[in-house]
Amino acid sequence: MDALPTRDFSPAVYMAELAACLRDLDQVTIERMAWALVDAHAAGRTVFICGNGGSSAVATHWAADLSKLTALPGRSRLRVMSLTDSASTITAAANDFDYSEIFADQLRTFMAPGDVVIGISTSGRSPNVLK
Repeated sequence: MDALPTRDFSPAVYMAELAACLRDLDQVTIERMAWALVDAHAAGRTVFICGNGGSSAVATHWAADLSKLTALPGRSRLRVMSLTDSASTITAAANDFDYSEIFADQLRTFMAPGDVVIGISTSGRSPNVLK
């Protein structure tokens, strides 16, 4: 059996790689997304988040944090819904329609004009997230 390639996992290397990733982020897109969330909150709109696999867990966690962290005294919370949380809804849509419809079908029920949808896909090619 071949040995696994070695890699330096030291804190210094990790921090350098993390800093490089942060520098490479598209700041304009991040700012546009942040303002979309601020505007949705101000208008009482809903933010929907979806993803598959690990991205599903990220969607759930992010939705919880966005809702809880906008809970300020005297102000309404940001309305956030993870489309990955209902196994029955997902499997019903996959069974009755197609797996590519599991998020779009939920949005047909809950989405209103001005709402925001965030799709998370590490490959950028997940048909159900793109739909």
